Amino acid sequence: MAPKTKSKILGQVKTLTSKIKWHIHKFKTSCSQANVGDALKSPLFTTSVEKRNVQWYLMLYPRGRTQDNRDFLSIYLYSTMYKGQFEVTATLNILNNRTQVVVDCYLEGSELGEAVWGNHKLISTEFITDPQNSMLNDGDLVIICELLILPQYEVATFLSRIQVLEMFENLLNDSKFSDVSLVLEGKTIRAHKCILAKNSSVFAAMFDAESNERKEIVLEIHDSTYSILMEMIRFIYTGKVNGIENMIEDLAIAANKYALHRLMIICEQTMIKCLSIHNVIHSLLFADKLEMKELKAMAIEFIIASGSNAIDQENFRTLPMDVVLEVCSAAKTTTCGTVKTMDAKFEWQIPDFYTLCSQSKVGDVIKSPNFATTVGFRDVEWYLRLFPGGERQELQDFIALYLCNTKTVSMGKIVAKSNFMIRNSEAQVVVNHSMTESVFDSKTSWGIDQVIPKNFILDPANQLLTNGSLTIICEIIPMPRYLVKELKQNKEVHEQQPTLASRLELLDIYGSLIDDNIFSDVALISESRSVRAHKCILARSSSVFATMIDNEINKGKKEIILEVNDIRYKALLEMIRFIYTGKVNGIETMIEDLAIAAKKFALHTLLIICEQVMIKIMSIHNVVSFLLVADKVKMKELKAMAIEFVTMSGSNVIDQPSFKTLPSKIIFKICSNLANKYK
Repeated sequence: MAPKTKSKILGQVKTLTSKIKWHIHKFKTSCSQANVGDALKSPLFTTSVEKRNVQWYLMLYPRGRTQDNRDFLSIYLYSTMYKGQFEVTATLNILNNRTQVVVDCYLEGSELGEAVWGNHKLISTEFITDPQNSMLNDGDLVIICELLILPQYEVATFLSRIQVLEMFENLLNDSKFSDVSLVLEGKTIRAHKCILAKNSSVFAAMFDAESNERKEIVLEIHDSTYSILMEMIRFIYTGKVNGIENMIEDLAIAANKYALHRLMIICEQTMIKCLSIHNVIHSLLFADKLEMKELKAMAIEFIIASGSNAIDQENFRTLPMDVVLEVCSAAKTTTCGTVKTMDAKFEWQIPDFYTLCSQSKVGDVIKSPNFATTVGFRDVEWYLRLFPGGERQELQDFIALYLCNTKTVSMGKIVAKSNFMIRNSEAQVVVNHSMTESVFDSKTSWGIDQVIPKNFILDPANQLLTNGSLTIICEIIPMPRYLVKELKQNKEVHEQQPTLASRLELLDIYGSLIDDNIFSDVALISESRSVRAHKCILARSSSVFATMIDNEINKGKKEIILEVNDIRYKALLEMIRFIYTGKVNGIETMIEDLAIAAKKFALHTLLIICEQVMIKIMSIHNVVSFLLVADKVKMKELKAMAIEFVTMSGSNVIDQPSFKTLPSKIIFKICSNLANKYK
């Protein structure tokens, strides 16, 4: 709901796919007459969100919404639906009178608790109205708003996986259904064999040696401290560590002992991040001891770059001779450049491009001069390769462009984000290709085989050549190398949250616990088939499972067998998969059974996902069946959408025999809607 302020609708809105363009006529006049709190309201524009048309509008306050913002433009985006029903990312641009982007702003959710996104201090009002800044065209202002709307199904699925991580964190040190105690310094950490053994081959071997029977195991730990062990176990359960920098070396030693490779990588990268002139010698010695190759290489390069400031330290003489020789050997071959910004832009001007392009054949390539960025403490050289006549015969009408690095660096591969831009003669960006993180070595390159049509570049009307020269901008943003593994396995998540991507890898491990006889302690029976699982996980995830398991334990049964005959085996297996991993395989093929199972076992997030999937795939062939399920399990949103769908579809649905099986109250509601529709 928009605030009650003095406002008027002004200008025109033009829809540009996911963008809208708001042209505000006579903005300068409106701005001069406005007071604090006066607003200009855009015409409504519509987007489609999961088969629903959602209307939006912008509210612009030329003199600020409040006194605190009176010297700035304030702008807000409103929707006609409640904010919680979908997730929106909104970006906003203000163009000058040469159509160049001057303001590029991400609209964050407002603290007002409404369905609104906004920016209180978008840009100085004085800057907008000053003629020297060329922001207004004959007094008019142009604003571009772009919406990225995430379907509720995708949002719910992503959140469900985070909730599973939280569930496993809550299992840590929970005495109920725990079956292993780790004892040190007179304190006890309660844990679960199934989780420890799946993450650590060392723990698995210890449990096998201790006992093959399903009884509680007590392990006494003598070579660590309680705080270190607690954080190591926390990492096993959740993929995160609290206060890692305060215990980094002890944690790395523990990770090495228990074969926790992912934790070793995180410790190594943290130590690289914390390298300084005060700790580099000690870090080199530590890296050599634990065979941390990347930390060792970075420490050596740091020492070489620091020169006598590092080598003249007393503890440099404590290094083993073979390590000293490695430093000396690297010093002969390493060239240390000046420190450069991590975010590097390179401008490549190609003279007489028209002639070059017209004379080039398919496969002919030109190469840019080398340019450098800094990755860690190393200078890495790059170059661009451009194919004016196309890279391959079938692409001869397009320019191809690739980014390469000159050699494989000593640490191996490089991870980087890259952007390509081509400007016209007025310095406006005409081509803008952005790629997410890519992994580079000397054998790979990143690029696009169809950057832009060749004829478009050569056409004088498009003004892409300045005095015959073409200008290409390349931006490189190097990333920490420890993200290489995450990029391969969790690219789609990494683009939103790199740290979370690493943690979500754990869920693949937990998924392999399903139907694993080792350390499982409960069997679920459906259609004469069983699914092996674990009391601790089921009870923590579902209050219904917790009650069922407690009832079986109270009967004195050692082996818990739960018969679930009212749910089909495939739906049961995928429900258990959801409990362990937060995801479901082939959800559309069993959506109704899965929704009923989610309702029975009080899995609220799974029920939301089922509801959103059913809304997404609704058709005249399944809408009646979906209505029955929605009514049975109380899916209010699905029920409302299905009734609306039937109303719009008319006889295509009503004439189906299954329509008569609907409850009378639903049929009456549809009839009422139809009567109102044809009034």
